[in-house]
Amino acid sequence: MWRDSGLFTAPERAALALTEDLVRLSETHAPAPVVDAAVAAFGEDGASALICLVIAIGAWNTIGVSTRCWAVHARD
Repeated sequence: MWRDSGLFTAPERAALALTEDLVRLSETHAPAPVVDAAVAAFGEDGASALICLVIAIGAWNTIGVSTRCWAVHARD
């Protein structure tokens, strides 16, 4: 949905694309052009910080789901 919106700046789009690809890593394998766009938008330090944040959020989500910190509902 964000890809179809004109409301995001180029750096925001780079962050969203990287986040989406890291969350779906087994499917996307973090393509080099997406990583390169994030580095171009944020520099190496900024892209590294973004990657660390996405990984940390994913880890906490995994911990929360696997330990049933909240009710898990089946999808229809």
